Amino acid sequence: MGRRRNLLFLLADQQRYDTLSCYGNDVVQAPNLNRLAGESIVFGRAYVTQPVCTPARSSIMTGFYPHTTGCTGNDAPLRPDMQTIAEMVTEGYARAYIGKWHLGDEVIPQHGFDTWISTMDRYHHYSTRPEYGTIRSDYHRYLVAHGYEPDSEHHGARIFGRRTAAAMPEEHTKARFVGREAAHFLREIGDRPFIAYANFFEPHPPFISPFDELYRPEDIPVGPTFRRRPPDNAALCNREQAEAYLRASHLQEMDITTERGWRQVKARYYGLITLVDRAVGEILQALDETGLWENTIVVFTSDHGDMMGDHALFQKGPLYDGSTRVPLLLRLPGAGGNSRRVVEPVSQIDLLPTMLELLELSVPAGLHGRSWMPALEGTGHLGDRDVIVESQVGGSHKVSSWLRFEEPLPNTDRERAVGLWRSIISPDRFKLNLHPSDQCELYDLGSDPYEVVNLFAEPEHQPRIRDMAARLRSWQARTGDTAQMPAL
Repeated sequence: MGRRRNLLFLLADQQRYDTLSCYGNDVVQAPNLNRLAGESIVFGRAYVTQPVCTPARSSIMTGFYPHTTGCTGNDAPLRPDMQTIAEMVTEGYARAYIGKWHLGDEVIPQHGFDTWISTMDRYHHYSTRPEYGTIRSDYHRYLVAHGYEPDSEHHGARIFGRRTAAAMPEEHTKARFVGREAAHFLREIGDRPFIAYANFFEPHPPFISPFDELYRPEDIPVGPTFRRRPPDNAALCNREQAEAYLRASHLQEMDITTERGWRQVKARYYGLITLVDRAVGEILQALDETGLWENTIVVFTSDHGDMMGDHALFQKGPLYDGSTRVPLLLRLPGAGGNSRRVVEPVSQIDLLPTMLELLELSVPAGLHGRSWMPALEGTGHLGDRDVIVESQVGGSHKVSSWLRFEEPLPNTDRERAVGLWRSIISPDRFKLNLHPSDQCELYDLGSDPYEVVNLFAEPEHQPRIRDMAARLRSWQARTGDTAQMPAL
């Protein structure tokens, strides 16, 4: 039997799809990710299962949609009965998890991982046992060992505040800590096969990094919907959230009463992506130096995107592509500098079964995802698959806590639209967003990639809407999703 393959999975937090040169962005300085893309399969239209951290991560780790994992909102713990990929691989694999977990008991090794290096200290109040709340992360202990003192009180514990940790010199940032620890793991692993997950907190807010001044706001590219309200026939939850952003005076310390302020937020966001890229470079260098490069599957993606001013929105949650669509690079062993592009829409739900088959391991029965191996091997294609995205009103659409208002935000009926959203993206690039009481939407992503024209009420599109809705209901029956959908 030949040498077993390894898996290195690199996960950013809140990095939208159009932030690398392979997606048309030549402004962001990301040479290491660009190098990886040059040797990878680049998925041009990759979608998350839910555009919120915890739900999306639960799908990446288990191969099930959030409505099955139980992680339908942030900070929900992943149940013990939900197996991760680390519990699916065979004996003999080293299993490392480094960085943000966000699936409960942040600092406690769990779900099959035998190496666990933690970075987050703000989730202790969600611990399943009181004693876990007294344990500080590995990153916290690293900062203390380097002479820094915790400056923030959080649920009775002294920790490093988000802004304090983000403002560290580059070598002491959370991103570079994750990069060093992952590189150290690779250098120490020897001949043992492994799966290793390196998980960055960036470019998640706060928008603070050593690269705050690297990009000038006036140089930041923006699209036609930048600071533009959604039209009157768009979903109410997005229209009212956009009004809140447009009424806000500051996002963190940045004045967003002007276009320049909105551009400054995006410039800071780009700086955080450059910080992640530096850390990724350290990890890829370790792969090179150890000779592991040619026998290791490398994945780079994100748990969701960020609206970054499109449709006058920031943050995650909406079903627009800025929130639901992410970069996805897959480098196969022996790629030899070759790159190719997949143009069909794909879902992260299929990542786990694909990874297992690439590792030449069996795929458990019953997973919601389907492997891409037939398409990767040239014996099939991805053009026969719909992509499904879940979302929920409330937690995933609430206005950012980073905002400040000079005048009180007026009361609105934003929360009146109770119920769950479901979105279906077809291979021919139509997107149907359904909700039982809010305004439903249909977008032709082929001719309207910025999702400006809602076609849901147009008579000529009613047969398409009924057909897509029927396929969505078939998916609901197959996966046990009980969310109420409108009668069409």
